[in-house]
Amino acid sequence: MRWNTCFFDKKYRKNVREAGYMTKSSIKTLICGVLAATATFGFSACSLEPESAYDIAVKYGYQGTEQEWLASLKGSDGKDAENVTIDDIYASWLKKDGNAGKSFDDFLKEYLSVDYNENNNTKQIAHNLNSVVSIYCGFKTTTTSSGWKPTTSTSWGLSAGSGVIYSLDKENGNAYIITNYHVVYESTAEAAGNGKGIVGNDNIFVYLYGSVGADFLPSGTSGYTDTSGKAIKATYVGGSMAYDIAVLKVGGDDNLKSSAAEVATFAKNGVTAGEKVYAIGNASGEGISVSMGAVSVESEYITMYAADKSTKVSFHVLRTDSAINPGNSGGGLFNAAG
Repeated sequence: MRWNTCFFDKKYRKNVREAGYMTKSSIKTLICGVLAATATFGFSACSLEPESAYDIAVKYGYQGTEQEWLASLKGSDGKDAENVTIDDIYASWLKKDGNAGKSFDDFLKEYLSVDYNENNNTKQIAHNLNSVVSIYCGFKTTTTSSGWKPTTSTSWGLSAGSGVIYSLDKENGNAYIITNYHVVYESTAEAAGNGKGIVGNDNIFVYLYGSVGADFLPSGTSGYTDTSGKAIKATYVGGSMAYDIAVLKVGGDDNLKSSAAEVATFAKNGVTAGEKVYAIGNASGEGISVSMGAVSVESEYITMYAADKSTKVSFHVLRTDSAINPGNSGGGLFNAAG
C-alpha cells in the first residue's frame, strides 16, 4: 500500500456558515464498463501418447478391469447410464482421500488441469477497503470586519479526508490511523488545544467502510455533531507539515470492537511503471470508494506549498492515472499484494 499525499488533491471542504450543513456535491460517475467477471480456462486436448477412455478413467481414480469399467457404463436394467454432470464428478472427487472440504476451484485446477488467472483482485480489495477510513474535521474561524465599527463573526468549516489503519487492537477498541496533515489543519482556524490551525480533539470524526451517510450538523460553538451514531471519535497525536503526515488515535471504541476493520498491508518493495493500482478513500466526502489505474511514473520529485499555503516543500512521489478525488487525501494506494 502506498499512502496518498497532498500533492494529488486538495481536501474536500464545505463552509457551513451560509448553508448551515454540508450538502452533497453532484458527482458524475464515469462507468468504465459493466464487468461480467469470468474465469478463462485453458484446456490441453492433446498429448504425445494417445490415451484410451479407460486409461483416463483409471488416471482419475477408477479401480477395476477394463471389462468392469465397460460394464459400469450400462445401467442395471440394460439401459445406458444417465449423463453425469460436473456436480456429480465434483461430489465424487470430494470423497477421495485428502479432498474433503476443498473448493470447486481446487477441483477444477486439479481434475481439469485448469490454469487460469482471476484478473480482478476483488478479495484483496475487500481487505483493503476495511483498512481505510473516512475522516471529518470541524474548524472554527473567527473574522473581524474592517471599518469605523468593526464586527466579529464566527463560522465553522468542515474538512473531509481519508485515513489508513496502521495499528489495531479490536478487542479493546484501540487503533492508530495515518492521514495527511492538511486533512487536520486549516491555516485560518483558531487554536483548539492541538496548536494553531490544527483541529481540536472534540471535532475529529472517523467512519469505517460501510458507515455512510455521516450527518454533521452545526451545533453552536461546539462544532459538529454526528447524528448517525456510527462515528468513531479520534484524537490528534502529532504530525509534520513538512512531510504532510499526521497520526490519530482511537481508544476504547465499541464500534471498532465489533467491526470488520483491518490493518493495512504496507508495501515492502518498490512499484513498477504500468503496475495496476487501486486508490481507496473518501472521494468527495461521500464515503469510501475504489478507483483503478496504473503507475504512470514510479519515481519523481515535485515542489509545492504546504498546508499553511506559504511554506514550500518537496516530495518524492510516484504518479498514477487512478482517479484521485477531493476527499481522497490520506487514503491508500494499493497494488495486488496490498
